[in-house]
Amino acid sequence: MSGLLFFVFGIIFAESPSNILSPQSREKTEVSTEPELENVEEETRRDGGSAVHRSVYIGLAILLLLPVAWLIYRASNGSPAAAPSATQESAPPSEEAMSQFRKYTSAGLDYYQKKDWTNAEASFREALRYAPKSAIGLNNLGAVHNERGEYDAAMPLFQTALSLDPTLDIARNNLAWAAGQKAKQGK
Repeated sequence: MSGLLFFVFGIIFAESPSNILSPQSREKTEVSTEPELENVEEETRRDGGSAVHRSVYIGLAILLLLPVAWLIYRASNGSPAAAPSATQESAPPSEEAMSQFRKYTSAGLDYYQKKDWTNAEASFREALRYAPKSAIGLNNLGAVHNERGEYDAAMPLFQTALSLDPTLDIARNNLAWAAGQKAKQGK
């Protein structure tokens, strides 16, 4: 961060009046300090104001870079305005966690086929402990709630699954089915 600030301030001071003037004007300013203002004005008239234009462009660049530098500084200090860092975002599950997820998902599917909803739910919940952002895992748990007629518990699971993976058609179909069944119950 300090490197960026030094870069910005380096730009500010790089275009001092002695750098803007021509070599002839610099020689004159080194010899005499009184006519310095006249030299700058004379140089500006002679080069058509390009020295002034450079100063304006440098000023604009500074005005644009300082807010960016400030935001970077705030982000590096972990302020509330900071962007989330890689450590704040959830990391993907480890290979061991995914292995456990697959193990409990497989067990849950076995229980589901046997219509053992209690053990299926327990297995799917355990699987989600290892991969809490698994759209398939959330769909599986929602399917158990659907089978029990617990549509209010199932629909948020399907919605979350779809927010994680909008292409998961089975979750979309299960959500539609749960909504339809809930509507039938309401009549």
